[in-house]
Amino acid sequence: MNFSNFKVKSVIIGENEEYKSRLFRVVSQSHFQRTYKNIVGVDIGVTQVLVNNMNITLALWDCLCRGRPNLYRTGFYKGSDGAILCYDSNSVENTKMYINEFQEFSRKDLPILFIYIKRNEQDSFRLPINKENVLKFQHLEEALNWFAKVMVDPNKRNDIGYLALLRDSLPEITTPPDISYDVSHPDVLSSILKGMGFKVLDEQKINIIKENALFSVNLINANVKIYPLICDECKRRCKEEKNICIVLSTKGWSSHSTLSQKDLLILSKIYALANLPYEEFPLGIKNQINNIIFCPKFRKK
Repeated sequence: MNFSNFKVKSVIIGENEEYKSRLFRVVSQSHFQRTYKNIVGVDIGVTQVLVNNMNITLALWDCLCRGRPNLYRTGFYKGSDGAILCYDSNSVENTKMYINEFQEFSRKDLPILFIYIKRNEQDSFRLPINKENVLKFQHLEEALNWFAKVMVDPNKRNDIGYLALLRDSLPEITTPPDISYDVSHPDVLSSILKGMGFKVLDEQKINIIKENALFSVNLINANVKIYPLICDECKRRCKEEKNICIVLSTKGWSSHSTLSQKDLLILSKIYALANLPYEEFPLGIKNQINNIIFCPKFRKK
């Protein structure tokens, strides 16, 4: 028997991070043992679905929907073929916000699978949207098979599914340990960053090229240097090279016991510089960059 192969992507969104993480561990067949969601804003896993002679590889992106990293969340929606919205009785009021946000930054005609987490058998709650022809499922495997199938079917991409799961059916996740605050761990950071697709230079640095400048982030001391690209187009031999100041505004934590606050700051700097549009940089950082890349002595070659 011949099978057609497909690859699709779904985000997992919703207010309750604990339930989302527990659901993610159940649904994904392959994922990192440690979570990086509180560092980079997302955990990524993969599961295989075989349905109607179709072998579907489903990539699952569990997006952080609470806390500071949610600034990057909407960027994770790009390229999605659907969304799983996980909620309970305490977070149902916010589901509409996440639906609107997902549809704004992806597409409005994509399928959504609502998964309601019940405290007990008596706990029941209606679907948080008014829509006809909603498919209700009794089992998670049945719901996932349907969800994967409609994501590859252009005629059914606007479908809605609903499933209720008992909270006790989801595995518990242990509370992550406290992290240290002292020095950075460049070897650990290098391993994490390589896994995220970044190239780590021999000098324990990450270079990121934006529209007007090259940013170099030091994995040892967390310094960020900026090199204006305009210098390469200038007749003058001088080269501008300055540090910019980016500091922590909140305290973070990680399930990775080795990571310190300095490590988290370094990872946050790299991820923000690589993924945030220049317009979304904090005003103080934009002002620093503007003062460096503007050169009154510029003479074009």
